[in-house]
Amino acid sequence: MIHSPLVGPMTLHRLGARLHELGFEVVVPDLRGALTGPRPQWRAILDLAIAAASSVDVIVAHSGAGVLMPLLAEQLSPEVVAFVDAVVPGDGLTYQASDPFIEFVDSLSHDGPLLPPWHEWWGDDVTARLIPDGDLRDQIAADTPRVPRSFYDDPVPLPSSWMTRHGCCFLQLSPAYDDDRARAEAYEWPTARMAGQHLDVAVKPFAVGESLMSLIERARSH
Repeated sequence: MIHSPLVGPMTLHRLGARLHELGFEVVVPDLRGALTGPRPQWRAILDLAIAAASSVDVIVAHSGAGVLMPLLAEQLSPEVVAFVDAVVPGDGLTYQASDPFIEFVDSLSHDGPLLPPWHEWWGDDVTARLIPDGDLRDQIAADTPRVPRSFYDDPVPLPSSWMTRHGCCFLQLSPAYDDDRARAEAYEWPTARMAGQHLDVAVKPFAVGESLMSLIERARSH
């Protein structure tokens, strides 16, 4: 299970524990150390993720981790790649963050080369809505790194026809990922939708785990 570069592995620990109860052997590598290395940091993230896997049947990506799934799947050849409220890259040669996203990132108040922690991007009210439990919210905040602004300057290469090589599927949790679900449907992947929020991977691990299990089975037989 691959966490977003903007947050820490804590976001996926509860879902990983639920999937373990459902019969999976689960690994959630900590990818934060890659952010302190040289550019492009995406390469170090990829190396850490590959090093954590001996043999992999299923890769689960959340949020921004979806960008790296084409390269990771090419290296590990899993049976299923599950995008959970995750970025689904297009069919070009590279992926790079959109201009509106870059404008938003550049509007954030920060000093030096590091962006503020992700939970500070939205304010306390939004964060409390995404993670109602105060203890869990504090744990995730403490686990969240500061990402270099330069992280978004390096395009990520995409293997050709990557979207047809593996059993990909898409689970949508929040309206923010409407476009990614539409892209997954255009690729003819199995998709499912929950009426929830982006961090339900941590807040509602039982519900997300059940939906994800069902979707993985559909992807295997797709």
